[in-house]
Amino acid sequence: MRAWLRSGLLWPCCLVACSTPLMSPEPVPTGPAAYRLDWIAPPEGVLALDAADINDQGQVAGTALGPSGPDAYTWSPSNGFVTLARLPTADLMSAVAINENGVVAGNAEWLDGGFSRPVIWTDPGHAQDLGVSGTANDINDRGHVVGTLAPQGIGVAYLWDATSGATLLGTLGGSWSVANGVNAADEVVGVSELADGTSHAFFWSAGTMLDLGALDGSYSDAGAISDAGQVTGTYQGPSNEIRVFRWTRSEGMVDVGPSYADATEGATSLSTGVNAVGQIVGGVQPPGLLLRAAVRQPTSGAWQDLMPESPVESYALGVNNRGVIVGRVATSLNLDEPSRAAVWTPIRSVVGTIAVD
Repeated sequence: MRAWLRSGLLWPCCLVACSTPLMSPEPVPTGPAAYRLDWIAPPEGVLALDAADINDQGQVAGTALGPSGPDAYTWSPSNGFVTLARLPTADLMSAVAINENGVVAGNAEWLDGGFSRPVIWTDPGHAQDLGVSGTANDINDRGHVVGTLAPQGIGVAYLWDATSGATLLGTLGGSWSVANGVNAADEVVGVSELADGTSHAFFWSAGTMLDLGALDGSYSDAGAISDAGQVTGTYQGPSNEIRVFRWTRSEGMVDVGPSYADATEGATSLSTGVNAVGQIVGGVQPPGLLLRAAVRQPTSGAWQDLMPESPVESYALGVNNRGVIVGRVATSLNLDEPSRAAVWTPIRSVVGTIAVD
């Protein structure tokens, strides 16, 4: 979505294993906040590589590396770390999203042939194959899944439910599309090729796919949508700089990425999630530094670096409506090293700084 942190490395947060409930204060902070960094603690011999999503109950879903290879997992204060069932012949399993009912969406992959199939877990002991070839990227509270299907070798966005199966959502005139996020109203966002070969973010609702544009740039990709209909994603502007956008029906697409004086080409910010209060999570990449997990606080509009003193790469992958953020943190400057699943919980004050074994 890279494994254990270097001995002696200091962090500006209190680091503890996830053995107590991850709760945030009320109300959810929407301005600068202090965050406590917690690690998802798997059983011995297992590495929790990422925390891909978190619901409002504090249930986390992600991917871990265990004796049988990559596995999907959940973690919660009440049930701890649970490895989810595999499809019998799959080589790799991963979890990408979890809804408020604890239903997990993810993927089973086969290395021989290079194909994958979307799956859901309504209980940890059974992986339900959705019966199509492709990938799952998100699930809403109704249990509806979105992602990409490849019926003829070309990926097309879909919306799946248990009654109708997979419904293809079409494209913006090109040959392919990808659905990345879905909210409770079955509003879907993603990216699609246009007839001219460029690609733009889309918003799909009730059978209609809307081109969100690219702010005079050549590319955009919508990554997530809140239940309030706020969309976030990335776009590449005329200067080739990749930045974050926010889109709503009332204001359209606006740039919300941070500005760096020396930034030229490449990514300066990326987004992966947005919650009910408008917090956007993802990462920022100041010139000369690796990608850093970050959250955009809606009150100030400023991006807050969650790992300000860390020299390694980090990335926020999801945020719940309580403002708790999940993601991954590299354990070495060597990006081929496994990462570690992380949870950032807003707190009223910084507890302290300790070294990581």
